[in-house]
Amino acid sequence: AGHSHGTIKQGLEFFSQLLGLRYRRMRGAFKQLPKFVRFGAIGGSVFALGMAMLFVMVEVLGMSPFLANAIQLIVTFFLNYDLNRRMTWNERKVSRLAIHKFMVSRAATTVLNYALFVWLVSSQFSLSLIGRSLDFSINYLAANLITLLVVMVINFIVSDRWAFAEQKAKVSTANQ
Repeated sequence: AGHSHGTIKQGLEFFSQLLGLRYRRMRGAFKQLPKFVRFGAIGGSVFALGMAMLFVMVEVLGMSPFLANAIQLIVTFFLNYDLNRRMTWNERKVSRLAIHKFMVSRAATTVLNYALFVWLVSSQFSLSLIGRSLDFSINYLAANLITLLVVMVINFIVSDRWAFAEQKAKVSTANQ
């Protein structure tokens, strides 16, 4: 009678399958890269999205850089987990607590990230060269880049060794 029986969910699943088929080879090549490279590529992509969000929220929407940074950190936090679980540590059987471990570890580094961001943006720096003094402050975008680079290595190590660590096999007490 002119009405579709398809749902939006089915349409999204179809679109997802098309993308999967289109980019299968590229995804296979990506999975062959070393873990740290995959981690960095995902982090770089999420970072680019976060920087774009930060710029739009501050420059276009007129938000405070501090509020905008907090919002972009929350969004990228969850996106980072999902992509790393699917693409960096997808071969591991991890515990159901992986998301909680990831969130706890990222919460800690996010607090560090945010505190460093606030300090860098709020501070005035002075540098003396050849008898001349140069006073400067750090732009919020540069501060965001600096803080994300500082926590990247920490995040990889904690994710690899704790959050996405291989689930240990349970030992049966009946066989002992």
